[in-house]
Amino acid sequence: MSLKAIYKTKEEIPEGLAEHYTEQADGSYKIKLEGGVKTQADIDRVKASLEKERDTNEELTRKLSKYPDNFDADKWDKLKDIDPDNPPSGGKIDPKDEAAFNKAVSEEVREKEREIKERLDKEYETKEEQLKEKESTLLERFKKDWIKQKMAEKYGFSDPKRLRWLMLDIETGELPDLKRAMDSIEVTDDNGDIRIVGGDLKDPDGALEVLERVASKDVVKDYKPAADNSGGGASNNGAASKAESNKLKKEDGTLNITAAGKLYRENPDKAKSLMRQAGFNPDKYFNN
Repeated sequence: MSLKAIYKTKEEIPEGLAEHYTEQADGSYKIKLEGGVKTQADIDRVKASLEKERDTNEELTRKLSKYPDNFDADKWDKLKDIDPDNPPSGGKIDPKDEAAFNKAVSEEVREKEREIKERLDKEYETKEEQLKEKESTLLERFKKDWIKQKMAEKYGFSDPKRLRWLMLDIETGELPDLKRAMDSIEVTDDNGDIRIVGGDLKDPDGALEVLERVASKDVVKDYKPAADNSGGGASNNGAASKAESNKLKKEDGTLNITAAGKLYRENPDKAKSLMRQAGFNPDKYFNN
């Protein structure tokens, strides 16, 4: 299912997502995300402004091209006020002086033209980069919100805190296998039509398949936040998970390196999860 940044009526909003949209003054509904959302209209206005500047520069270039190569602006300012019927004392202007002055003006005009073109091109490129960066940030935030929503709806993450810590551990590389899977999910924006794609299918169903594979892993089922040893863990797996984690702890409270190493070779993500539940930091023992 593809989502839009703006719907004309509330009825058009997909079922269950109305709370994520805010009614606008014109009666339409706009998606609400942290940091706001840029619509295609916003982007079009910036692009139109840049195009207007570029057109102005091109028009100036066309006008300047009509001046002779030897045109000189400073001398022109003096000569344009001379009355042809009443030349200054000394008679008419020496043709050699006029040619020299026109040549100097032409060189100055071309240099000014280059400066204006370089400045406008640089400003245009900077604004385009800023737009792309903002759009990329927006789409990445939309992707994270979508993943959190689907994980909560379809895969039993009823505890928001547990879900937040899971996403954080994935993003920071604590769970590298899951991070690679999540990174395969992408979000695209086609003129305001935001779509989530992923997996081999490269469509919304493929993205859901990726989430299903992630949610089915033991490390997710038994997940306990690395930064919160007092919570987490699915209720139906809690007892088994606790029993497994206890096997990693010796009677004196130290880590059973042999048992942890064996489990790590079999299932790295699960080993790390159980080590955290037992009160140990896996990064101190395993670097991969």
